[in-house]
Amino acid sequence: MPLLLIALATKAFSQEAGDTLFNAFYLQSTPAGITISFTVRGGIQCTGVSIERSGDGVNFGEIYEYPGVCGSPGADETYSYLDVSPLANRLNYYRLSIGGFGLKSSVKSILHYVITAGEILVIPNPCTDCVVRFPNEKKENCRVRVSDTSGREITSTETRASEFSLTEGAGLLMVTIEYPGNEQRRTMVIRR
Repeated sequence: MPLLLIALATKAFSQEAGDTLFNAFYLQSTPAGITISFTVRGGIQCTGVSIERSGDGVNFGEIYEYPGVCGSPGADETYSYLDVSPLANRLNYYRLSIGGFGLKSSVKSILHYVITAGEILVIPNPCTDCVVRFPNEKKENCRVRVSDTSGREITSTETRASEFSLTEGAGLLMVTIEYPGNEQRRTMVIRR
């Protein structure tokens, strides 16, 4: 059961010929999955739109097709689809394929992070400046401690957030999250 969902900004890649058929193409990460929304320009009609997803931005597979005529002769039309099976804890790449034209939209990507009970993520790893994410959906006041392998404390902070930035230390680090009445420990290698 996911406890925390983190979505980072979407990124558009190069402009494609198919982009001229759309007024908008958006991605949004939610606890239920990734919502893909797009608006077909008024006056454009096609024989379907396919939504394609990739884990590497190169090899795409169709995940949904809006069959039949899309668009309207006189007005913009907006469509949305919920990808309930996005690739967890990594980039998801999406593009639209326009039926009848053989055109593709530009590729957009979104990071979809789902942190489950007891999990701590360090993003990116290896890193120079890391973001440590951990479950804290109740927004409890917890203490985050980072120590080296000899037990020497490198940094600590109290927070009600579910992440903190780590800019100190290197090598094998112990990250301890202490919740009121509960303690979680995870060890991770952070190369700096």
